[in-house]
Amino acid sequence: SQGISQGRVESVKDFLNRRPDAVDEWINLYETPLLKACACGKPEIVKELLRRMTPEQMLPKMSQNASYHTPLTVIAVSGNMEIAEALVAKNPKLLEIPGINGQIPVVVAVE
Repeated sequence: SQGISQGRVESVKDFLNRRPDAVDEWINLYETPLLKACACGKPEIVKELLRRMTPEQMLPKMSQNASYHTPLTVIAVSGNMEIAEALVAKNPKLLEIPGINGQIPVVVAVE
C-alpha cells in the first residue's frame, strides 16, 4: 500500500512478482491496489497493474464495508486523463458502470 501511495513502481512490481494474486485483492476496507493507485494519481503504477490484470478484474466488486467503487469513478473526481485513458483502453465497459453514488463516471467528472 505504501509503495503505491509513494509511487514506487519497482517496489510494487517486486511485490506482485511474489504475490501475483494480490493484484485485485483488498488492501483495506476500501481499496484494491488499482483503486489505491487511481486515488493517489499514480499513472505508472496504474499501468503496471493493468498490464497484470484481465479486463474482468477491473470491474468493481463489493468491498468489505459494502461500498461499491469503480476505478474510473475514483479517477473522474481528480480528472487525471492519463489514468482515465489507460483504464478505458483496457476495459471500455468501465464507462457505463455507476459508482457508489449511482452516477456513471462522466457525470462524476463534470460535477
